[in-house]
Parts: sequence; structure tokens; C-alpha cells
Amino acid sequence: MSFVEMKQNNNIRPEGTPCLLIHGFDAEQIIIIKGLAMTLDIIDVRVVETSMQDNCIQDIIDNNIKRNAMVKPISEQVIIFNDLSEHDIHKFIGDYKKTGISRPIYAAGTPTSRTWTFKAWLEELMEERAAIAEQQKLQAMMKDGDAAN
Repeated sequence: MSFVEMKQNNNIRPEGTPCLLIHGFDAEQIIIIKGLAMTLDIIDVRVVETSMQDNCIQDIIDNNIKRNAMVKPISEQVIIFNDLSEHDIHKFIGDYKKTGISRPIYAAGTPTSRTWTFKAWLEELMEERAAIAEQQKLQAMMKDGDAAN
């Protein structure tokens, strides 16, 4: 799993291309996400379409995209933070919760993840989400078992 603790007060953006990569949202949701991004001076919000899933993350960031109409759609909603500060990410997620849109998968780009295809990374993120849900379910069962004793 690829989780790290983030410090909310770190508002230094890494060098690079600050942007959001989003996938699986409808037109109305995209407008809301772009509005949230603008409040944090995140000007670049890239919508990753199904036909773009075979591209590596860095190619999507660099707008060097090759489309493949034969890609099987993945309907999962995801927001990828690229070259944003930890403060920006926390603030965006906090504001996003207030929108009423269902919680997507969140991820922050890393040098390693930027070499993966969007599809491969999304599949990995979906596996991580399922593993976390299973772990939480087991913890809840153990807690319920402890409470019964």
C-alpha cells in the first residue's frame, strides 16, 4: 500500500505541473470540481477520458496523449493530485466533502506512479481501496466482539 502521513500545514508546492487529473465524473460534477480547484489556484484540471487510460500519467500531465477507442471503461471516480502541496490536498478534500458528490478515490502523484498507465494505477488504487475496506470490516468485527465480552 502507498500511504504516507501528510502535514496539513505544508503549503509548499513541489516543482512541476500543479494539476488535478479526474476520471469518472459527469459534466455537472466536473464544473464543481473545477470551481473547487480554482479556489486553491489550481488552474489545470484534466479530465481523463476512457480512451486515454492506456497513457502513462506523465504523458497525460504533459498533454502527450494517444487515444485508444478499444479500452474497456472503468467507471470508478478518481482524483489525482499532481505537484500540489499537502495543504492544498487537505483543503481540496475538505471542501469536496461539502459538495455532496460521492467520495472518489484520491491519490497523489509520485515519480513512480507517473510512469504507470492511468488504467494500471487506477486498478491498483481500486485494489488498495478494497483491501482497506476489508481491513476496516475486520476491525469493526473485532471491536464488536470485544464489546460483547
